[in-house]
Amino acid sequence: MRELSKGLDEMAKHIKERDGEIKDIFTGTSMLLTVNEHTMQLERTISECRREYNILIDAIINSQKGILQPHIITPVQIVKQMKASQTDIPSDLSVPIPLSATYQNLIVNIIDFDVLLRIISLSM
Repeated sequence: MRELSKGLDEMAKHIKERDGEIKDIFTGTSMLLTVNEHTMQLERTISECRREYNILIDAIINSQKGILQPHIITPVQIVKQMKASQTDIPSDLSVPIPLSATYQNLIVNIIDFDVLLRIISLSM
C-alpha cells in the first residue's frame, strides 16, 4: 500500500512538472483539429461551387442547343408564367394543352424559346 501511495505521489509530481507542456500539447491539438475541420468545410464549399458552376455552364451550352434544363426554369414555373400572361395573349391564339399541373411536363416539348445571354464572364 505504501508503494502505491509513493507511486501516486511521484505521478502527481510528474504531472505538476509537465503541466505547462501538457496544456500546450492539448491547445496545439485542439487548434489543429479546428483548422482541419475548417479546411474540410472550405473543401466542401469549393466543391459545391465548382458543381454549381458546371451545372450553370452545362445549362448555358444546352440552352444554346435548344435544350432547356429545369435548373433554369421548371415546367411548373413555365405554366405559372403562361397563366399570368394569358390576358396579354391575343384572343385568336390558344395553348394546345390545358395549363394545369397534369400537363406541365408536356409544355417543355411544345414551346420554343430564345436564350439571351448578357456579358458572360466565368472565372475561377
